[in-house]
Amino acid sequence: HTSPHKHRMLETVNITGRGCLRAEVLAMPTRMPNLKSLSFSGAANLTDAHVEHILRGCPDMQYLNLAMCGGVGDGTVNAAAQLAPRLATLILGGCSRITDASVANLLRTSTVLVDLDLTGCGAVTAASIAQLAHAEVAPNLLSLALTGCDVSSGLVHRIGLERKALTVTFKRSKQRSSNATQKPEQPPNARRRTDQQQRRQEDQDAPHQTAHEQDTS
Repeated sequence: HTSPHKHRMLETVNITGRGCLRAEVLAMPTRMPNLKSLSFSGAANLTDAHVEHILRGCPDMQYLNLAMCGGVGDGTVNAAAQLAPRLATLILGGCSRITDASVANLLRTSTVLVDLDLTGCGAVTAASIAQLAHAEVAPNLLSLALTGCDVSSGLVHRIGLERKALTVTFKRSKQRSSNATQKPEQPPNARRRTDQQQRRQEDQDAPHQTAHEQDTS
């Protein structure tokens, strides 16, 4: 077992997986004031209150990975904005409770954030992301993952034009892509007109076919 003194000296904790973590595991980082890197990805019972408590006790946090932690939301993002002034990497992929309100706050207040992953955060829209077209917003941001967010490719392109150093990862969902290539369905009246035209064409072709058959007999 690691002694409490050694716990306090740790700078990195990486606990990944899916499911619920024991209460003592969730509380462990609060006793590590030197912690700079924390990964709790997949912790189903991690909450905003846990994250806020951790960040209050770890002012030097630089890397935070909470991907697929379904219990975290805007409280976590706001805590990161207010309590982690050195935070450079924030990974929140799959945290579907996060909304524009906290993301907008994070981007406005962050000066050191370099990497932000919002993959699968479907409630995040252009309302918060569009401000990144201004270079003074999150000025050190170099990597942004937006696949699964409710933003358009046009907005992503515009941000790319304004922020040459920023790499934005964004892919349209398969459903949207297939819909884009699918021909629009004809309205009922148009289908009926098409059917009637086809029948008239068949009626016109039938006598010519009969006459031809008689000529060859």
